[in-house]
Amino acid sequence: EQEKKTILDSLVEHVVYYDSKMKILWANRAACESVRMKREDLLGRKCHEIWADRRTPCEDCPVIKARDTGKPQMVEKMTPEGQWWYIKGQPVQDNNGQVTGMTELTLDITDLKRAEEIVHKAKNELEIRVAERTAELTEANENLRQEIEIRKDSQKELQVSQMLLSSTFDALQDMLVVID
Repeated sequence: EQEKKTILDSLVEHVVYYDSKMKILWANRAACESVRMKREDLLGRKCHEIWADRRTPCEDCPVIKARDTGKPQMVEKMTPEGQWWYIKGQPVQDNNGQVTGMTELTLDITDLKRAEEIVHKAKNELEIRVAERTAELTEANENLRQEIEIRKDSQKELQVSQMLLSSTFDALQDMLVVID
């Protein structure tokens, strides 16, 4: 028991163990420190009273869902203060598969969510810049295509003029001298 307590108390995640009626049976040091309470002061109380300052459980409580389904449940949740938490409820079952309690693992993921938001904003800005640059390049390509067509037409006209001039010179009976 001392080894388990030492291991669980070394975690930064909040670890809380509940009975099937959602009363706290045990909490690790991180969970206790998060509400500035001693472990013995948490025992027998309900999490929604302590961490959410509520009279009733949260609607999307993964611990209650784990108890009711017999399967692990997870949720990412933001507090009114803007802090993000990853919360996992895990059922504890006896040898017959009956749920006898639940564990809750909670981890502060605020920094991760903020980083995701920064990456998301940067991605959106990059997509806008790529779209703008693509439009600019498309317009430049169209302008170049038009210029190439104009030059081809001009080259054809020049060739026709050269042929006409050459034919005219060849048809002349008089001597013609062109001086540069």
